[in-house]
Amino acid sequence: MDGKITSNEWAGAEFHRIEMTGGIELNFSIIYTTTMVYYLAVIDHSREVDTIQLNPTGPHDYFGLEFDNNNDEAIMGTARSPDDTIIVNYEENTAADMFMHSYKAFYDINNGGIDNTQGRAGSDGKRLIFEFSKPLQSTDSAGHDFNLVNGQKYQIMLAFWDNAPTGTASAFINTRVDNNQFLTLTVGATQSNTSGEIIATLMILISLLLSYPVVTFGMSSSIEKLKQYLSKN
Repeated sequence: MDGKITSNEWAGAEFHRIEMTGGIELNFSIIYTTTMVYYLAVIDHSREVDTIQLNPTGPHDYFGLEFDNNNDEAIMGTARSPDDTIIVNYEENTAADMFMHSYKAFYDINNGGIDNTQGRAGSDGKRLIFEFSKPLQSTDSAGHDFNLVNGQKYQIMLAFWDNAPTGTASAFINTRVDNNQFLTLTVGATQSNTSGEIIATLMILISLLLSYPVVTFGMSSSIEKLKQYLSKN
């Protein structure tokens, strides 16, 4: 979660091309593991009129995701049912664990909760990049965090502030789909980030097996075939 897209980092991710208000298009990627969800929002900012401004000490670019906690479709939640929110690059270039109601945003850590998100904003000179994550199951009992369960449908709304001061309501949001302001997603345990770890573990096991002078009959040929398979994948 460093605001940089490295090779194959998001390979195999669930991908959505999302139209925002103001004619902005956003590439949105998601990876679920058994314990975490990772989000990536990429916005083209290469037009001559676009200015990349990530310094949060003044008007700047920042990004937010709102979870519709009880599916009431109340934008920014209500006092009775606040919505869990993550905002990246709000007042610092990190991901802030927040909640919203009555068109205001509140930090979890300032209201008896904890901050269990990670993330950062970045740019490659032409695109704005917002990477962030959260646990599927939060340990925060006071921060109004939304828990995710494998196979469960959930609703989100995306927002992007372009060279704006913090706290402003002047944000670009995702356009309505089928007359709904919130987008519907399904939690899926895609283990994209673990494939490299599995291959690395197999290679370690192979090296350990080959270090022994005696190999069980037929094992050496099987290892050689496995090595050839891994080298091709």
